[in-house]
Amino acid sequence: MANEFSDEALAKQIRTVLKQKRVSMKTVAEKMDISYRTVQNYVSGENRITAEFILRLSHLLQIDPGYFVYGDFRPNYHALRDAVIDALAEAGLIPNVSHRSEPAEREQISEIIHMVTSEIATKYDQFRREDAFGPYLASLPFGDRERKRS
Repeated sequence: MANEFSDEALAKQIRTVLKQKRVSMKTVAEKMDISYRTVQNYVSGENRITAEFILRLSHLLQIDPGYFVYGDFRPNYHALRDAVIDALAEAGLIPNVSHRSEPAEREQISEIIHMVTSEIATKYDQFRREDAFGPYLASLPFGDRERKRS
């Protein structure tokens, strides 16, 4: 049986996402400018999968590289922020702010949205970390997913 972080499991995740996204190995090979046989060897688990391949494939498929570890898609900050704005507005918790609103009001609402979005992203990462590694390893450093925002 394959360990959840094995090469076999990683190859299976790649096959799954290619199928979900309806992307062929031929398309991957062409877009990444590598041979079809190389892609086939990675996807079949015949060759060890390199970090470069995972990162380039993630970029090509426009998914978070963490998908291959966690099996889910982490929303990017901007998509999550847009969802937060929609949810808060639909719940009537924030007013509809337009370019005609007072700058102080726009700034205050923008800060609230940023705080809520960041907190959701942090909690989501915590949930994924604990789920992936169990409660005993949850306190280990996991990496900083925060990005500088202007």
